[in-house]
Parts: sequence; structure tokens; C-alpha cells
Amino acid sequence: MVLRQPIIGVTTTVIPRNSGFFGQMARRAAEHDARLILFHPEHFHANQGVMTGYEWDHRGEQGFEKVTARLPDVIYENVFVHLVMQGKVRALRQQAALHGIPVFNPLISGKAATSKWIADCSSCGLHVPATRKIHSVDVIDDMLMQYGVLYVKPSGGYGGRGVFRIAKDRGKISVHCDRFYERGHLRLSLNPAEFRSFAAKHVLRVPHIAQERIPLLTYRGGQVDFRVVIQRNRSGAWELVGIVPKIAAPNGVVTNLVAGGSRMRFSVLQTALKQQGLTIDEVALERTALAVGQMLIKRYKRLGIIGYDLGLDVNGQPWFIELNPKPARRLLFPDMQRKASDLAVDFGLFLATEKGVQGR
Repeated sequence: MVLRQPIIGVTTTVIPRNSGFFGQMARRAAEHDARLILFHPEHFHANQGVMTGYEWDHRGEQGFEKVTARLPDVIYENVFVHLVMQGKVRALRQQAALHGIPVFNPLISGKAATSKWIADCSSCGLHVPATRKIHSVDVIDDMLMQYGVLYVKPSGGYGGRGVFRIAKDRGKISVHCDRFYERGHLRLSLNPAEFRSFAAKHVLRVPHIAQERIPLLTYRGGQVDFRVVIQRNRSGAWELVGIVPKIAAPNGVVTNLVAGGSRMRFSVLQTALKQQGLTIDEVALERTALAVGQMLIKRYKRLGIIGYDLGLDVNGQPWFIELNPKPARRLLFPDMQRKASDLAVDFGLFLATEKGVQGR
């Protein structure tokens, strides 16, 4: 066991503010006699054994100051999803692996693979919508014939971007999207030939999946799903951070805030739905999320943070929608954000201890 002050590195492309999530992480690290240093992926100089970044000034509470430090004992990879997809942290992950530095969160397989894992998990207790990879327009046609309404999603998508609701509509095919890339809302009614042309241009060029529509609960004309966030603590065990109901706009396609959705406190939605004779079992949602987490760490030992989108139908049956190893923090309420920041530090210390680094 190496007796030294642990360093938790947080890789980010965002310049830190003096308050907020990173400030809370820094304070939590100090409580455990650890250092927290934020650094850009390009400022990790493995060949020199140092990194440059920002560290909280605990003496004068002046905020984050620029520092140079030895390489961290553990790295929390916190770069935006779209930059990760562009390869922004690939070199960092490779260098960290060469130097034996654990990195969380790991990259997770695409939506088709995770849907299959959860469908095969008997202890998870989730229904999983029929899901197929789209390799041709015929896949969409076949599923439309079977289900009538589909959701088509990019395999590596985020934020509701490029998610289509596709439905048969009196001889035509309706295509709805709340966030059609940079163009905003999209509403089309196409004949079969027009649809095949549209799909070839906007679906087949990058990997997509097709899923049957889930019969979700609705509230004020919008579909409801639940972001359930769990994180691992200093013992490596999962804890619930929070459950946040998300509501799509009336007739909306997705519940994402950036795509026109809204959020509310669980207790508020629960009270409103009780007036309609519906009950939401919060404990069951938590139990389901923790069971999925246990299943996933058998595949990804360093998985420390998961955000699920789960749905409930009118019978109270939970459905799996998708999984996100980088759930958006802005969706969480302040008390949940504080817990998330504390647990991110705690799990980092768990990994550092596993590696053999012990603070004073």
C-alpha cells in the first residue's frame, strides 16, 4: 500500500467556475484529504509524468488556480459526449491504461447491445421494447407492418437529437422529430417512395436502431419517462442519486429538456397521477435500477455512474428505454447534484484504494 495523498483527476474541456459541481467535488475531496485537479485531455503529459490543470485553493477559498501536478491516481472522464464520439479522449484513455491509472466511466456498447443485455437479465424485471439494428429500409418497413409505430434512434445518440417517431398513416408514413439535428422540429407525411429516400439519406448513413413504441404514461398530453441515476460509493456499492420524471411536450417525440421536454419532482407527479387513479412505485424503480447496475459491473468493473431512462405503462410495468453512462447533470435537482458530486469523489477514492493508494 502506497501512503500518499490521492489525486483525483477530472478531465473536462470546461473552464471551472468557483462554485457548482466541480467546486463541491473539490470540497468533498478535501474532506477525505485528497486532491482534485481538473485538466483538459490535451494537458495530460504522460511521458513527462505530469499534468497541468486547475485545483481549488482551500487556503484562501479563492477558487480554482492553475497548477502542475504528478499524474493522478484515478481519472473521472467528464468530457461532453459529442467530443468523446469525435475521439477527444481516446489518447488519454490509452495513456492512462499504459500507466495503470483507472478511468471511470468506461465507454459502453451501443443501444442495441445494452437492450439485449437487459432483456436477458431475469433479475432486472424490465420489459424491453423489440429492438433491431437498421441495415436497410426493409427493417423499418417490416417493423412498421408489425407494430404500426416505431422510434428510430442513432445508436450513439444523445439529447434526443435525430430521434424519429415513424408511423403508418392512411397510406402514408408520418415522420416526427423534436430535434432534427440543427434544424429543430420536423413533421413530414411521405409516400413510401419518399420515405425510402428520406431514410436512405438520414438513417442509413450512420448506425441506427428501430424500437417498437412503448405505451408510456402520459401527463397533460405528453409522454412521461423517468431518469434514474445511480452511482457507486466509497465501498463500491450502488446508491440512488435521484429519480426525475421527464415529460414530453404534447404530442412530442422525446422527453429531453433540450428537445422541448420538461422535468418535475417525483412527489409532484405522483400526487397528480394519484388523482387519475394511478400509482408510481418509486421503490420498485430504485430496485430495478440497482439490479441493472449489478448486472453491468460484471461487464464493466469501473462503471461508477449510470443514468437510465425507464418508462411505466398504465399497468405499472417498468420498461427499459435506454442507458447513459454520462447522464446530464442539469436534469438533476440541486440536492441530487450535491449527492452526485460527492459520490463521484467517493468512487474515485474507491478505485484509488483498489489500485493501492492510501491517503493519510
